[in-house]
Amino acid sequence: MKSGNSALNNLGEEIRAKHTLTFDKETSNQITYVYFKIKAESGEELPVYKLQIEKMSSDTSLKEIYVEGVEILPNEEGKYVTDLLDTIENSSVKAVTNNELATVRIALGEEALHEVTNDVTLSNNKQTVIPITVRSQSRNYKNNIFIHK
Repeated sequence: MKSGNSALNNLGEEIRAKHTLTFDKETSNQITYVYFKIKAESGEELPVYKLQIEKMSSDTSLKEIYVEGVEILPNEEGKYVTDLLDTIENSSVKAVTNNELATVRIALGEEALHEVTNDVTLSNNKQTVIPITVRSQSRNYKNNIFIHK
Protein backbone atom coordinates (compact mmCIF):
# COMPACT_ATOMS: atom_id res chain seq x y z
CA MET A 1 0.00 0.00 0.00
CA LYS A 2 1.23 3.51 -0.76
CA SER A 3 1.98 5.87 2.07
CA GLY A 4 -1.08 7.39 3.70
CA ASN A 5 -2.57 7.96 7.11
CA SER A 6 -1.52 5.63 9.91
CA ALA A 7 -2.17 5.18 13.58
CA LEU A 8 -0.63 3.12 16.35
CA ASN A 9 -2.83 0.70 18.25
CA ASN A 10 -2.38 -0.21 21.95
CA LEU A 11 0.45 -2.59 21.10
CA GLY A 12 2.30 0.06 19.14
CA GLU A 13 1.49 -1.69 15.86
CA GLU A 14 0.92 0.54 12.91
CA ILE A 15 -2.53 0.63 11.30
CA ARG A 16 -2.60 2.20 7.84
CA ALA A 17 -5.22 3.79 5.60
CA LYS A 18 -5.12 5.90 2.45
CA HIS A 19 -7.25 8.88 3.56
CA THR A 20 -9.55 7.87 6.37
CA LEU A 21 -8.77 5.58 9.25
CA THR A 22 -11.49 4.02 11.38
CA PHE A 23 -10.92 1.50 14.15
CA ASP A 24 -12.44 0.48 17.48
CA LYS A 25 -10.82 1.47 20.74
CA GLU A 26 -11.82 0.18 24.17
CA THR A 27 -12.66 3.06 26.49
CA SER A 28 -13.12 1.36 29.84
CA ASN A 29 -11.12 4.05 31.66
CA GLN A 30 -12.40 7.56 32.37
CA ILE A 31 -9.67 8.89 30.07
CA THR A 32 -8.34 6.96 27.06
CA TYR A 33 -5.50 8.04 24.78
CA VAL A 34 -5.16 7.22 21.10
CA TYR A 35 -1.79 7.89 19.48
CA PHE A 36 -1.49 8.37 15.73
CA LYS A 37 0.88 9.77 13.15
CA ILE A 38 0.33 11.00 9.64
CA LYS A 39 2.70 10.32 6.78
CA ALA A 40 2.58 12.83 3.96
CA GLU A 41 2.43 11.60 0.36
CA SER A 42 5.95 12.96 0.00
CA GLY A 43 7.03 10.39 2.58
CA GLU A 44 7.65 12.96 5.30
CA GLU A 45 6.51 11.69 8.70
CA LEU A 46 4.85 14.19 10.96
CA PRO A 47 5.08 13.92 14.77
CA VAL A 48 2.93 11.45 16.69
CA TYR A 49 -0.36 13.01 17.76
CA LYS A 50 -2.21 12.14 20.95
CA LEU A 51 -6.02 12.17 21.03
CA GLN A 52 -7.49 12.26 24.54
CA ILE A 53 -10.97 10.75 24.90
CA GLU A 54 -12.80 11.61 28.13
CA LYS A 55 -16.06 9.96 29.09
CA MET A 56 -18.87 12.38 29.83
CA SER A 57 -19.96 12.33 33.44
CA SER A 58 -23.50 12.73 34.72
CA ASP A 59 -22.34 13.27 38.32
CA THR A 60 -24.09 16.38 39.65
CA SER A 61 -23.59 15.65 43.34
CA LEU A 62 -22.26 18.15 45.83
CA LYS A 63 -19.16 17.27 47.82
CA GLU A 64 -19.26 20.17 50.27
CA ILE A 65 -21.39 23.21 51.10
CA TYR A 66 -20.27 25.97 53.45
CA VAL A 67 -22.24 28.87 54.91
CA GLU A 68 -20.15 31.52 56.65
CA GLY A 69 -17.18 29.12 56.53
CA VAL A 70 -18.99 26.31 58.36
CA GLU A 71 -19.63 23.07 56.49
CA ILE A 72 -23.31 22.20 56.19
CA LEU A 73 -24.19 18.52 55.98
CA PRO A 74 -27.44 17.27 54.46
CA ASN A 75 -30.18 16.32 56.94
CA GLU A 76 -32.09 13.01 56.96
CA GLU A 77 -34.16 14.20 53.98
CA GLY A 78 -31.06 15.13 51.99
CA LYS A 79 -31.69 18.87 52.43
CA TYR A 80 -29.05 21.40 53.43
CA VAL A 81 -30.42 23.49 56.31
CA THR A 82 -28.63 25.90 58.64
CA ASP A 83 -29.50 28.59 61.17
CA LEU A 84 -28.07 32.11 61.32
CA LEU A 85 -28.70 35.08 63.57
CA ASP A 86 -31.63 37.18 62.40
CA THR A 87 -29.38 40.26 62.29
CA ILE A 88 -27.31 38.84 59.40
CA GLU A 89 -28.32 40.34 56.06
CA ASN A 90 -25.68 38.79 53.77
CA SER A 91 -24.00 35.42 53.91
CA SER A 92 -21.03 33.79 52.18
CA VAL A 93 -21.95 30.46 50.56
CA LYS A 94 -19.45 28.05 49.03
CA ALA A 95 -20.33 24.93 47.00
CA VAL A 96 -17.95 22.20 45.80
CA THR A 97 -18.94 19.43 43.37
CA ASN A 98 -17.74 15.82 43.40
CA ASN A 99 -17.23 15.99 39.63
CA GLU A 100 -14.19 18.16 38.86
CA LEU A 101 -15.55 18.83 35.36
CA ALA A 102 -19.00 19.97 36.53
CA THR A 103 -19.92 23.62 36.86
CA VAL A 104 -21.71 25.04 39.87
CA ARG A 105 -23.66 28.24 40.45
CA ILE A 106 -25.11 29.70 43.65
CA ALA A 107 -28.33 31.70 43.18
CA LEU A 108 -27.86 34.04 40.21
CA GLY A 109 -24.08 34.28 40.62
CA GLU A 110 -21.39 33.33 38.15
CA GLU A 111 -21.07 29.70 37.10
CA ALA A 112 -17.65 28.21 37.90
CA LEU A 113 -15.88 24.91 37.35
CA HIS A 114 -16.01 22.55 40.37
CA GLU A 115 -16.13 25.21 43.12
CA VAL A 116 -17.74 28.60 43.65
CA THR A 117 -18.20 31.07 46.50
CA ASN A 118 -20.84 33.82 46.43
CA ASP A 119 -22.20 36.37 48.85
CA VAL A 120 -25.99 36.14 48.94
CA THR A 121 -28.53 38.53 50.37
CA LEU A 122 -30.83 36.93 52.92
CA SER A 123 -34.50 37.80 52.90
CA ASN A 124 -36.21 39.54 55.82
CA ASN A 125 -38.37 36.45 56.26
CA LYS A 126 -37.51 33.68 58.66
CA GLN A 127 -36.26 31.47 55.83
CA THR A 128 -34.17 32.12 52.72
CA VAL A 129 -33.93 29.48 50.01
CA ILE A 130 -30.70 29.66 48.03
CA PRO A 131 -30.65 27.63 44.80
CA ILE A 132 -27.48 25.79 43.81
CA THR A 133 -27.29 24.50 40.25
CA VAL A 134 -24.74 21.85 39.26
CA ARG A 135 -24.27 21.09 35.57
CA SER A 136 -22.27 18.07 34.48
CA GLN A 137 -21.33 17.27 30.91
CA SER A 138 -24.64 15.49 30.35
CA ARG A 139 -27.27 16.77 32.81
CA ASN A 140 -28.37 19.51 35.24
CA TYR A 141 -29.39 19.20 38.85
CA LYS A 142 -30.67 21.84 41.22
CA ASN A 143 -30.36 21.77 45.00
CA ASN A 144 -31.28 24.33 47.65
CA ILE A 145 -29.82 25.56 50.89
CA PHE A 146 -32.40 26.59 53.47
CA ILE A 147 -31.15 29.31 55.82
CA HIS A 148 -33.27 30.00 58.90
CA LYS A 149 -33.01 33.17 60.95
